[in-house]
Amino acid sequence: FGVSVDLARELARRLGRPLDTTVVEAAGLSVDAVTQARCDVGFFAVDPVRGAGITFTAPYVLIEGCYAVPAASPIGAIEEVDRAGHRVVVGGGSAYDLHLTRELKAATLVRARTSQAVLDTAVEGGHAVAAGVRQQLEADLARVP
Repeated sequence: FGVSVDLARELARRLGRPLDTTVVEAAGLSVDAVTQARCDVGFFAVDPVRGAGITFTAPYVLIEGCYAVPAASPIGAIEEVDRAGHRVVVGGGSAYDLHLTRELKAATLVRARTSQAVLDTAVEGGHAVAAGVRQQLEADLARVP
């Protein structure tokens, strides 16, 4: 199931309470579930935008974000991504969406429905860059040339 479920099980055990899980499709929806009091605990990236109404613990895992570009892309370095005319695809409401919304000044963000749809959205739309969790993008690159 993963580290989030393991942590939730241990928290419930320590509190002497039954565990009732809610699975959501995207990180932004899990934030909504906690801020709207539909869930008591959530597992998502720390972000200043998400901080309103949420108390975060210390990080329990570090996740590496990255960019993926087509092999023939002229983009060869991170600092080349934020250029006028570049479209950067990101999972809507993800931590990377929130971060890049604050940081990108010239490139245009394109929001895919979920983080899992980022690479397909980039390829289908002919967009310059896909952004997200390294492991997700690497897994997607194994199936998409």
